[in-house]
Amino acid sequence: MSMLLLLSSNQVFTHKDLLQTAENRALPNLYRLTLGIGKLIPTEDDLHFILDAQDCLLNADGSQKYTTLWSEIGAKTAVPIGKWFTLEYYFKEGNAKNGRFYMTIEPDGGKKEMIFDVTNVTHNSPDAAPDGVTHFNPMKMYTFKKLIAYLKIRGNHSTSIGMISNYGRSKIISMQKRNMRILFFSVLLLNFMASFAQPSTLVADSANHSGNYFTRRVEKNKKIVADSIMIEGHWRNFHFRKPNVKSKGFSLVFVMHGSGGSGPAMMKRAPEFDDIADQEKMIAVFPSGYKNFWNECRKKSTAEANAIDINEQAFFQGMINYFVKKYGIDKKKVFAVGTSGGGHMAFKLGLTMPAAFKAITAIVANLPDTNNLDCAASGLPMNVMIVNGTEDKTNPYNGGEVILGSGNFGFVRSSERSLQYWADLAGYTGAPAKKLLPDLDPKDGKRIESYSHSGGKKEVVLLKVIGGKHDYPGDINLHRYSWEFFKSVQ
Repeated sequence: MSMLLLLSSNQVFTHKDLLQTAENRALPNLYRLTLGIGKLIPTEDDLHFILDAQDCLLNADGSQKYTTLWSEIGAKTAVPIGKWFTLEYYFKEGNAKNGRFYMTIEPDGGKKEMIFDVTNVTHNSPDAAPDGVTHFNPMKMYTFKKLIAYLKIRGNHSTSIGMISNYGRSKIISMQKRNMRILFFSVLLLNFMASFAQPSTLVADSANHSGNYFTRRVEKNKKIVADSIMIEGHWRNFHFRKPNVKSKGFSLVFVMHGSGGSGPAMMKRAPEFDDIADQEKMIAVFPSGYKNFWNECRKKSTAEANAIDINEQAFFQGMINYFVKKYGIDKKKVFAVGTSGGGHMAFKLGLTMPAAFKAITAIVANLPDTNNLDCAASGLPMNVMIVNGTEDKTNPYNGGEVILGSGNFGFVRSSERSLQYWADLAGYTGAPAKKLLPDLDPKDGKRIESYSHSGGKKEVVLLKVIGGKHDYPGDINLHRYSWEFFKSVQ
C-alpha cells in the first residue's frame, strides 16, 4: 500500500514522528522536541512537517503529563512522496532567546529549502541549569491507533519500510548536526508503528470549551485551503474553506484562536461557520498567530510575537487584500471574532484598524488596562460585542491580573469598563439597555444578561454570562450569535 493512503484519509493527524530529542529522560521533569509529519485539514492534498516542543512531568505512578511549549508547521512545503530527499537539521539547547532548531530539505534534483528556523526554548523550562540532550532518536517511527486502524481497514498489512539513514546513536551535548536521507516507498512498517502507538495530541487554545461546538463534519466537496503570505520576513499562515459558488460580494470573517492555539485547531472548533458560509455568502478565515500567539495590545504579554513586535495589522490587511483579489469580497463587510487571546487580537483590530473592520466580537477577553496597553488606539468608534463570564479566573470579569500558566499578561479592565470604553467612543451617555436571554440550557448553570447601546453611531454590546468561566455558554452558540450581530450592523 502507498503513503498516498495517508493522503486519502479524512482524519486529521499530527503524530507520525520521524525524529525526537529528549533531555533528562529519567528525571521527573523532561523536555522533548519532536519532528513529525501530519495532515491538519481532512481534505488537504498534502502532508506537512510539524515541529513540537513539550515539557513532560513524570509522575510516581508512571503516568506522564505533557505541556506544549511551542509548535511550528512547515505549511509552505509538502512532504515529498515517492522520491529521495535529504533533511539537514541543527539543534542548540537554550532559552527563548538563544535556543534554536532549523531544518532544510533538499529533494534529489531540487533546491535546498528552509522548512524551520526557530528561536525558542529547547530545554525543560523549569530547569535553571540544563546540561545537554541525553537522548537522540533520528529515525523514530511513532503514530497513533486511529491511523493504524485506518491503514488496516484499507488493506495495508505490509511489515517493511523503505527508510535509509546515515546517522549514529551518539549523545548530543549542545550543538550538533545530523543529515538524514529518507525514501518513502509504497509500504509502511505497520507492525513497528503499532508497537509504539499512542493517542494523538493537538495544541489547545487557552480557553476550555464544552458542549457540541467542536464536532466538525467535513464532506469531501468542502475544499479546505491552506495558504500563507510573507509579512516582513515571516510566513503567516491561514486556512479557509473555498466558496462553493463563484460570486462576488462575500462577507469576510476572521476567526482567531486563543493563546497557544492555531488556525486549523480553531477551524475544527467552529464547524458552524461551514453552514453559515453556505447560507449567508460569507468566507470564514482561520489565521494562525506567530508561533501560536498574537501580538495583541497587552504590553506585558510574554509571547515572542509581542517581544519582537510582529506586525499583525500588515498580516490582516494582507489577508483582506488576498480575498479581495481572489474572491472579490466586499471590503465593507469585514469582521473579526476571537476567543481569549484571539479576543484580545479582535480588540487590537478594532482599536487600530477601524476603517478595515465593520465589527468585532471579543469572547472571554477584557480590554487591557491603561497601564498595560501598548497599542496606538485610533479613538474612533467601532461596532463591538464583548462576551465574558463572571466566574472566569483567567480573564477576571471585574478586571485584574491575567495569569496564563507561568506567564503574566498584565492587568485588564473590568467588563463594564471595557463596554464603557467603546460606548464613550460611540457617543453614548446613558445606561445600557438590559435584557435577560432565554435559558435554553438549564443544565449548564449559566444565565446570560445582555447590556447594549444602540441607535447611535455604532452598536456596543456586553453579554454577561452569570456563572460563566473561561468557556462558552450552552444557551447560545457564540459564533452564530456573533454572525447575527455582524449582520445587524451591515
